[in-house]
Amino acid sequence: MSNQENNLKRILRISIILFVAASSASAQSSGDQSRPGLKLDVLIDGKQFSINDGDTIRHDSKTIVVRSSKYMTFDYEALSFDFPKHFSYSLDQAEGYKTWTLDGAEFIIMYFVLDVEVGMDILVKEMIEKFGKKNCTLSDRRTRLGDLDLPGKRINITLVGVKLTYDIFTLNTNDGKTHFLAFQDTKGDDGSESQEGLETLDVLSKTIKLKE
Repeated sequence: MSNQENNLKRILRISIILFVAASSASAQSSGDQSRPGLKLDVLIDGKQFSINDGDTIRHDSKTIVVRSSKYMTFDYEALSFDFPKHFSYSLDQAEGYKTWTLDGAEFIIMYFVLDVEVGMDILVKEMIEKFGKKNCTLSDRRTRLGDLDLPGKRINITLVGVKLTYDIFTLNTNDGKTHFLAFQDTKGDDGSESQEGLETLDVLSKTIKLKE
């Protein structure tokens, strides 16, 4: 096995360990990258505008009301989208990979960027091995977020009576890197999606952009 293949496996194992750990505890901030900036909603004569914290608005003879938005903006690498501001934020990075984690109470967003091209099957296999094959079932998954049609996989997981799903999607960026967007949701006893997950995906669908 080549050194590149060994490094690739190490990167994936580290990423999966972080992903699994996020299912049982809130992620703590790491790395040098700061939390995304606060997003603000500005009302001018009843019309709403969204700006970033610190932006200047000049509008003569108008009443301007500024309030903190319920959302923050993720804008790193090839991807940008809004997410609920109560989610914790962390970045883990080393040579060859970056993994961002946005962690809510029941729903988690993860964004993987690897500096080499990696097939999704490798990531899925590593994840299933971490959770245990007997606890997982795998199926194809496809979703549409905004203008993005995303192919992927779903892993259904049952651990100590808790039902989880991991949806993993490939982002096509044509930059020689591998980009995966993944969602973890804690299901109800009847298998229904969490309310936090539904609301977060609705916001994502309205704001997500894949950069050129």
